[in-house]
Amino acid sequence: MDSILTLNLTVHPLDTLILSDTILVENGYTQNGFNIPVQFVTGQLTDTLHLQSQYHCDSTVILNLEIICENKEMPQVDEDICEGEFYFFKGVNQISTGIYRDTLQTIYGCDSILTLNLTVHQPDVTPLYDTIWVGDSYTENGFTIPVQYIAGTKLDTLFLKNVFGCDSLVLLTLKIACEMDETILNETICQNDSYFFKNEYLSESGTYRDTLLSFSKCDSIVTLFLTVKPPYENTLTDRVPVNEIYSANGFSIQPVSAVGTFTYENNEVDVFGCDSVTTLLLTVYAEIKPDEFFTPNGDGVNDVWKIKNIEFFDVATVDIYDRFGKLLIHHTNSFEPWDGTYLGSLMPSTDYWYVITLKMVEKIYTGHFTLLRR
Repeated sequence: MDSILTLNLTVHPLDTLILSDTILVENGYTQNGFNIPVQFVTGQLTDTLHLQSQYHCDSTVILNLEIICENKEMPQVDEDICEGEFYFFKGVNQISTGIYRDTLQTIYGCDSILTLNLTVHQPDVTPLYDTIWVGDSYTENGFTIPVQYIAGTKLDTLFLKNVFGCDSLVLLTLKIACEMDETILNETICQNDSYFFKNEYLSESGTYRDTLLSFSKCDSIVTLFLTVKPPYENTLTDRVPVNEIYSANGFSIQPVSAVGTFTYENNEVDVFGCDSVTTLLLTVYAEIKPDEFFTPNGDGVNDVWKIKNIEFFDVATVDIYDRFGKLLIHHTNSFEPWDGTYLGSLMPSTDYWYVITLKMVEKIYTGHFTLLRR
């Protein structure tokens, strides 16, 4: 009997697997069974891995490996320069503020980007304004300016360096000002004299001003208070007893033996050199002399009681009392000699008392006299 054998034959094709991958320069590849060392050059690399499948057939893995660059951004460079300077970058002298980039190629053919942040600093200019007086110096804010003798404006510049080493200018505008100088004159002249001021002769009282310009171009004001003094004329009245020296009010007058009013003048020069005239009306009087007695008998001799020289005193009070203190007679300002009567009656022979008040010389006279009837 026949035996039938059936064969089911499978022919497996060769397994071929194609892989594509990427690595960066300076890296190796150890994936998918490959072991590729570090690569230092960009480009394409093909490698084949020979394996056996589960059927013991050849299996091939083809790797297409691309080695690429990693573009590196280098740390930014910050630079400061001053106006008028330059910074060499990317083959060019850079003179303006800005951000500049340059692409450099490494030994592996990769790009390396360098960024420059460039700042161009302008000169610092600081204006400064100040004032001094003529005759002063200026040593503020770093300046040293000697004493200035003429008014006006002075410009000066101070050259410094800022934190970036660039020029820093301080521009000083200095005003040299005048300190007002005023002179006060108080002058006195006599009438008919004159005072020379401001190129003219002045002869009237008043206030006058003149402005003078000094070497330093500063005004100097002179103010004149001028007084024109008229002749001094003064009239005085006074009294002096007869035969006595009068020495008062600038006068020295020898004794006068006559009674009356006399006129004297004293011509002097005052402290300003001006004429001074003083007129003195001097009344020469005698001391009063009340009678010590009187005899009212009608014979024409000593018939009334009198007070000698009483007429020279404008203000006088005369009171007559009897021995008992009774007021018999009262006279004010004018005196009439007493005839020895009281209310029309004859008064007896006896002593009587008087009080005489002379207000002009502030004196009071008291005493007594006798009435005699014969």
